[in-house]
Amino acid sequence: MDYIQNLRKIRTARGWSQVELSKAIGLGGSTYGLYETYQRKLDVDTLLKLCEVLQVTPNEALGFEEEG
Repeated sequence: MDYIQNLRKIRTARGWSQVELSKAIGLGGSTYGLYETYQRKLDVDTLLKLCEVLQVTPNEALGFEEEG
């Protein structure tokens, strides 16, 4: 599983929609969806914001550690 698929799994497990997560990290309504469809590359700052909102470590978000 690549890190985008892992982030999608975490997001859905937490009950967030793409639009909700976009807004929670300070992006436009559908911007996060561009990451999940590989149309935009995830930068470090955005990754860290996602980790904060989703309450996971960067290693968990990238799939290096099991969640929980």
